[in-house]
Amino acid sequence: MPSIISQLTAKNKIINELKISNMSNYGSNSFVIEGAVGIEMYKKISKAFDICVDEVHTPYEIGRLNGKVYTIEMSKSKYSIDDREYIFSVYNIEDYENKHFGLSLAYSWIHPTDIELKDGNLHISESWLNSVGAVEYYIRDVKLHKQTNVYFETNCEADIAGATNDSEGKYFERYCYYECECDTMIPENFNDLPVDEQLLICKLLKDKGIGIEYDATRIIETDKFFG
Repeated sequence: MPSIISQLTAKNKIINELKISNMSNYGSNSFVIEGAVGIEMYKKISKAFDICVDEVHTPYEIGRLNGKVYTIEMSKSKYSIDDREYIFSVYNIEDYENKHFGLSLAYSWIHPTDIELKDGNLHISESWLNSVGAVEYYIRDVKLHKQTNVYFETNCEADIAGATNDSEGKYFERYCYYECECDTMIPENFNDLPVDEQLLICKLLKDKGIGIEYDATRIIETDKFFG
């Protein structure tokens, strides 16, 4: 079974660069935002990357909305594809104007390779640490999920199995995460099985007294997640 890091997105390698405490919680969100709303958001985010120049650790303003300032900044990272990582942040206007950049309301790492316009829908992923992702915050702030269909998948170190609102598996599939003292008892094709079959296998092993802990991606209502 893949490790915690591989269960999250590939860019979770950033965690190796950050000297964080045992109280940290690193996670990722993936979204599919359908239709014209998604296309417009794709254009805005793509344009934001062009704002960043070679000057590192300098916040560049993307826009202001509902009393907040949305920014992007670039830094160097040996774990990134092009040795660059981009941080999207959200601040209260007062904190931003007073350069209190340590008081962000939300922030996340998003690389240009994390966004894609596919079949007229925006596919975007973000990683975050002890925070709320900037994309997630934006969707809540403008109630984007009331304007179009927004599908999501989210997980973190404190909740490996995570949650999704994609109950029909249109974009995101549920999976069963497990830790077992005897991996040889888990079928080799476990990850290819439907989640209900995965859960049944884990339950049968636990009923036999095998040391196994498991959980599956939860289904959560869109309004509840963004509420």
